[in-house]
Amino acid sequence: MIYSSELNRTSRSDNASGRRPGNVTLALIAACCTVVAVVVIVVTTGRFATLGNRTGLTPDDIDQLWEDQQYAKIAEITDRFLENDPLQPESLVFHGLATYYQLADNPNGQNDSEALFASITSLRRARVLPDAPHRRELEYTLGLAYFELGDEYNDLAVEHFENALELGAEGATIHEFLGLAYRDLGELERSAEHLREAAQTAPRDVLFLTIANVYIEKDRAESAKEYLDRIITGSDEPTLVHEARLALGEIYLETEQFEDAYRQFDIVLDENPNSADAHFYLGDYYYRQDDSVRARAHWRNAVNLDSGHLEALQRLSS
Repeated sequence: MIYSSELNRTSRSDNASGRRPGNVTLALIAACCTVVAVVVIVVTTGRFATLGNRTGLTPDDIDQLWEDQQYAKIAEITDRFLENDPLQPESLVFHGLATYYQLADNPNGQNDSEALFASITSLRRARVLPDAPHRRELEYTLGLAYFELGDEYNDLAVEHFENALELGAEGATIHEFLGLAYRDLGELERSAEHLREAAQTAPRDVLFLTIANVYIEKDRAESAKEYLDRIITGSDEPTLVHEARLALGEIYLETEQFEDAYRQFDIVLDENPNSADAHFYLGDYYYRQDDSVRARAHWRNAVNLDSGHLEALQRLSS
């Protein structure tokens, strides 16, 4: 998954709240990435004079390649120059940026760890040089590349996103990525802090749902309910509303507000009869009502609709 508005992305596997969150994180990332891709383009265009002189192209030629998002071409040009001068700061920076963003143009949307590490290598070499340009964008893109590599690199993603903030990066996008990275590191308070910051700048229903799931994991149900209610009453996205109702219903189950829980699950099932999760939670509701026959019927329905529904399979095997 490379973060760009040009692709249909597939998100990193995510189940931080213990629920089956559907495509919530995917939608959040999709919303973030348009901004991320634009950030680097806007702040760097028009600043290729030195690089142009070294490659034989005019600065306008280089600017146009970047403006046209010809990242592969920029990567090729800078790679050739780095063969002769491997520590040239400007070439290292733009090689790292272009190598990362050319992956976003991959029509298959496939992860390419070799290219990610090539981007990281160039950017890390550049950042130790005193005259490397565009340090904010350098740190930001390093954060993106490490985040892309997976959970084991979240600490490095956080480090570079935080560096970018210190260097003046702003906007909802960086706070959203920091919120996700901190959440995956288990630092839920900092995750919630950054996600709230993002929501204040660019409020979106999918972000509210992510915040709610973080609060659920922090055992702060009342705070979660505030965001879930905002989605249920104000969103025009049925999938998000259903996710919010399922999360709210689960909260009600845990607090033994059984009829309120049933109402949320029943609404989802009425609007989407093929919701495996609604059947799963209705099974849990009936189980808590000591009606094991209905409970197992709903769990079987969940598995029939989604053969990989792990929680329902576990219930049926117990």
